[in-house]
Amino acid sequence: MRDLVDELLQAKVKATLFGGDHAPRLGRLVLLDRIGSGAMGTVFSAYDPRLDRKVAVKLIAAKAADHDRVLGEARALAKLAHPNVVAVHDVGELDGQIYIVMELVEGVPLRTWITGDREWRDVVRVMREAAAGLAAAHRAGLVHRDIKPDNILIGDDRARIVDFGLAQDHHHRDDGRTAGTPSYMAPEVLDDRAATPASDQFSFGVTLYEALYGMRPHAGRTRAELHEAAKLAASARPPRSRATVDPIAASASASASASASASASESASESESASGAAPESGAASPSGTGPPSPRPAPSLLARTDQALTRIPRAVRAQPPSWLHAIAARALAADPLRRFPSMAELAAALGRDRRRRRGVIALVAAGAIAGASIGVVAYRQHETTDPCTGGPARRASMWPADRAEVVKRALGTASWTQKALAALDETASRWERSYRAVCEATRIRGDQSDTLLDLRMRCLDRAADRFTALGLALAGPLDGSSRAEATGAVSALPDPAACETLVDAGELARPTDPVARGRVAEAERVIDRAWAAYELGRYAQAGDALEELGDTRALGAPAVHAEGLVISAAVESRVGQPAAAAALLEAALVAAAAAKAPELELDVWARLLRHELFAGTPAKAIEWSTFALAAAARAGKEGAEIEGIVGEAMRDAGNLAGARAHLARALASKDPLSGERRALLEMNTGAVELAAGLPGAAEPALRRALELARGALGEDHPTIAIYLDKLAAAARVRGQLHAALALHDQSLAVRMAAFGKADRAVATGLLGRARTLLEANRQGEAAHDAASALELRTAAYGTSSPRLGEVVAFQGDLAVASGDLARARDLYGHAQTLDRRLDLVARRAAAGAIVTLDDLPTSIEPLTIDRAAALALRVPLLPPEQARTLAFALRSHLAGPGPFDPALALPIAEALAAIGDRTGAAEIATRTLAQLADEPSRARERAAKILVK
Repeated sequence: MRDLVDELLQAKVKATLFGGDHAPRLGRLVLLDRIGSGAMGTVFSAYDPRLDRKVAVKLIAAKAADHDRVLGEARALAKLAHPNVVAVHDVGELDGQIYIVMELVEGVPLRTWITGDREWRDVVRVMREAAAGLAAAHRAGLVHRDIKPDNILIGDDRARIVDFGLAQDHHHRDDGRTAGTPSYMAPEVLDDRAATPASDQFSFGVTLYEALYGMRPHAGRTRAELHEAAKLAASARPPRSRATVDPIAASASASASASASASASESASESESASGAAPESGAASPSGTGPPSPRPAPSLLARTDQALTRIPRAVRAQPPSWLHAIAARALAADPLRRFPSMAELAAALGRDRRRRRGVIALVAAGAIAGASIGVVAYRQHETTDPCTGGPARRASMWPADRAEVVKRALGTASWTQKALAALDETASRWERSYRAVCEATRIRGDQSDTLLDLRMRCLDRAADRFTALGLALAGPLDGSSRAEATGAVSALPDPAACETLVDAGELARPTDPVARGRVAEAERVIDRAWAAYELGRYAQAGDALEELGDTRALGAPAVHAEGLVISAAVESRVGQPAAAAALLEAALVAAAAAKAPELELDVWARLLRHELFAGTPAKAIEWSTFALAAAARAGKEGAEIEGIVGEAMRDAGNLAGARAHLARALASKDPLSGERRALLEMNTGAVELAAGLPGAAEPALRRALELARGALGEDHPTIAIYLDKLAAAARVRGQLHAALALHDQSLAVRMAAFGKADRAVATGLLGRARTLLEANRQGEAAHDAASALELRTAAYGTSSPRLGEVVAFQGDLAVASGDLARARDLYGHAQTLDRRLDLVARRAAAGAIVTLDDLPTSIEPLTIDRAAALALRVPLLPPEQARTLAFALRSHLAGPGPFDPALALPIAEALAAIGDRTGAAEIATRTLAQLADEPSRARERAAKILVK
């Protein structure tokens, strides 16, 4: 069997001489130091790289390595999900060595803790917590069997019961001879009867007395002497003065304080013999006022005086009588005269006797161990809440002073108030998730400590990102950053997702502490870059990423992937699509290597959207299967992926497929923010517009507008996009006055947020120009188009694809004015700028030569642009083929769907071109009936067909 103590010593020597990491491993655990030993085995501190935490590991000694017993102990502790009981994480066996992995707690045993300058109220607090932990053990059907000051560990946050090495199901009968330390045993256990919850209570009473007075209530050298003395322990009177410092005890205390782990008390606890004949360190016999309490014979005291173990200092002030009465009742020789349970004892300690209103209830006096002592029963009081850390953590991530600074930086617009409200709500949701995660383990016990640690780390990362965004929002902010604030808040990690997290891949960190420090620093830099990016500060985000450097060597693939994702997003925004694509592909590999499904899904979504914006929707559609598989691995239905594929299919002309994917996204059970749902509704409306069905588009677009207003605020600049879409639907239906009013609202919102010279204003101007042209107000339309081109050129340069649609519209203006040569030049230039534009029909209208190769060959699926191009194809075909195509186009309008003018007009023109004037007139008449009674180019086209 391995000698890990020797291995650890050799590792330290090697590290001193040669440097590096030579620490011995126990499975995945890295042993760090030896912190205690005893009869049951040796305790080490260790590091668990999978969950990024330190733990305590107890290696069971060979003579104690009974598999059933050890596994029974582990299972016993696994039942105890309570804040005042040391947590057991795992039990295992490697190379014949059985080990138990436990919570590592910084703290000192009660025996050491009480040497400080303590008030009796301090003792009550920690003993109440210990009583609550012991009560939880009893509720789980367990008896500790060795309660004493060495097995109560006092940490910075709370007290814990430790060393369940002798714990046993209380239904199991034992002879009492292995049930702990004799000085703390109940009389019935010393009499070789089974240990029970009542005997644990007696041991607790001895410990409470010792913590209050610096000495135990009884003493004895042999098991028989202790048995007789324990029967009289309840009648021990409070000592008149404080205990004096005992050199032996002081030495033992100093030794005990060197251990600071969940099992740090093992050295003290297991070194004491549990056999009946072994020497026993006792306590000074009590002294006090009034009649002397029963005590062992003088000869016994004389023999034991030199071996007494005292706690070096008792509490500063004399404890009150009610507290002594609690200890006395717990020390009753008859188990039936003790508290009915540890829960009731804990409740008695938890009662604040300084507040008497409605809380005191006197009960009958009872005899305790032959002495008539009045007993007070106290109202049961809830023990200390173990999940109170959330408010403090929330205050650190969103302090009130920072909230005030952010409020001033965001300004007074209603949509900035939305952002503030969203920040407050996100912080509140974080706090609720913290409590939910904590309570699942520490109160309800239905979640393991492993998941608790994992989910708390998840919440820590969410809090770190929230903090980074809060600092970025503290200003100063320009109009663009203020506009992005609400979206940035909605992009924060959802703390509720941490409540169900089961995969540690995204949170895995390297073993080496130095490497972990580098990872933590990288995370902070990534959070800063993310916050800058979300607020539209791309240069600032790029600067942060330069500071980040190469993250491949960090040993944390998920962190490497996160850095690549942010870098790709920045590259895409600054006009480097090729670099962005390469970074996303590398991020996909890193996320897969990290076994981080949520991160992998995010990378897939970004990669598909990148292909969509790059004008290659076919790639986005082709890769969607892999992206949906990633969604399934992340436990989601893939609503975001479905939405992206819906957009890609619309761009590819597959409107039926687009509808199906968008409908699945909206029906998904995946959590969708109000803004995300609004975008899906808007894209659904856009599909219907592309199909020439503004009547079907309008309801979806109105739902989208209301969702966006609810999520972002009435005057948020993003609302302008929804207004422009509604205006487009109104324009196709000939409702030009309504369309222009919507455009004016859109422009007002944009200008209020960004001023008149921002690139966002160009989008509103182009939309209004299209409606003005439809209304035959060509001069005004030309002015708006020229202004839009100037703004986009200033923002993107002279060769950006963003200029293509503006130049193409200027070609439309040239056609309307009769300058076909200029129109052909403009269409050609637009096609050069943006190859995604479909300009075949418009070029033909400008007199360009169009061949059959330029035109689509089928009518499914039919869009407005495709219908116009097919209408051009009709007169180019042989007569029989022309009639077949025209008939197919006409049949499309006779289908079950709504009749709308945008598709009908080019089909009517195609029928007129092959001489089917009856069919053309019928469609033109229906088109006029559908159009609003306002002068428009559509009405002119329909009227021209009727005149012919």
